[in-house]
Amino acid sequence: MTPEEHLTQHMTPEKVFKMRQAEQYRTQCIGWLRAAVLGANDGIVSAASLIEKLELSLFSFSRSPHTSCI
Repeated sequence: MTPEEHLTQHMTPEKVFKMRQAEQYRTQCIGWLRAAVLGANDGIVSAASLIEKLELSLFSFSRSPHTSCI
């Protein structure tokens, strides 16, 4: 006997249907949260990458032998 069958063996068919329907709703509604988290992560990585490249370019520009220090 599967765990689902064990849980639902004493339930009425209506309760089983409602339980499955609620689980499907939760699964479908969590998609926006997943998209938001992954989108935020992409934004953080992109911003960090841009900042790092800017710092490296400024550092290499200041170390260039063709620039004069005042």
